[in-house]
Amino acid sequence: MNEMMSPETDSYRSQTGSHDSSGQGFYMLRKDSERRLTLVQLLTRNEDVTRVIETWMIFIHRDATISNPKLTREHLMILLKALREYVQEQDTSYIKDALDKVKEMLEYDHTALIELQLALYVFQEAVSFNLKNRDIQPHWMFALDNLLRSATQAAITVLSPELGANLAGDGQIEGDAATSGVPSTNSGKSATGEFRKSVNAEIRKQLESYEDENLILLQQLLDVERSYNELLKKTIADKKLQIEVIQQLSSASWPIAPTSPPFSSSSMGLGPSVVINEPPDEALVNWLRQCAIDTHAIEKIVSEQYTLEDLKELVTYEQLISLNIRGGMVCRVWRAIQTHRARRQSKGKR
Repeated sequence: MNEMMSPETDSYRSQTGSHDSSGQGFYMLRKDSERRLTLVQLLTRNEDVTRVIETWMIFIHRDATISNPKLTREHLMILLKALREYVQEQDTSYIKDALDKVKEMLEYDHTALIELQLALYVFQEAVSFNLKNRDIQPHWMFALDNLLRSATQAAITVLSPELGANLAGDGQIEGDAATSGVPSTNSGKSATGEFRKSVNAEIRKQLESYEDENLILLQQLLDVERSYNELLKKTIADKKLQIEVIQQLSSASWPIAPTSPPFSSSSMGLGPSVVINEPPDEALVNWLRQCAIDTHAIEKIVSEQYTLEDLKELVTYEQLISLNIRGGMVCRVWRAIQTHRARRQSKGKR
């Protein structure tokens, strides 16, 4: 682990002890580049990257109960590479491209984007956790922690400028603490707190939206149920009317046989009389309706138990008159009978 230790040596300090302010500036710049290189190396080695990714995933699920997590190790690897490039080159375009790619892979799912936000908040803590297992001098730890905080803030600012501005205020306080040699123990708590405030606000917003939508849906449901109720009532009324009409037609078309015969069968020397009631000929009823005959006249004709063939071929004008139906209807029926018989005779002559 020697390459991860502070590169400050006694010979280097003796050489720089007599430098003026410009020399001291170069010395600090060199230290900054060395710190960045140290952090980039940590985020490059396969075994270190694997440990960071695993710790990162654990911290994401530690700080929030996610019933159906969307972020995978593949997504975290894309983010880690972009944050590593930012540490080395201070260019947010890497972060922007990585976030765009991950959001597209997540299909811009709203819940997944909140999970992505949490991942950025705990990135610093995940890497710092693995740094503590290294033989790194304390003041270098603070410097590396500041670099991680800077990368985290840059990523959150790209994802959400408003949240990035809030984090910047907290980062300033923590940065002062790190400069003075005081550990920044509030870093993880601050990140988690900001995330929870953001999630709570988003949940409240969604809750209000669903409440408004539910009120609209309830009103629509009430309207539909009211319309359905009215339709059912109308359907029931129509069915009752149909039943009454059918009952009336049935009672009119099926006359009840007399309880006693019109004459004594014994006086005729015959056995007991048999009264036959047959159902009305539907073809006859339809044909009479086509002749524009009212229900009363139809019932009169049907009560004689004629069939359509009987009426067309055998019934006479006198028999129609004897039914005591109105004269106009007798004429219409007789005219239809004559037309039928004339057509039959015409076909017979051919």
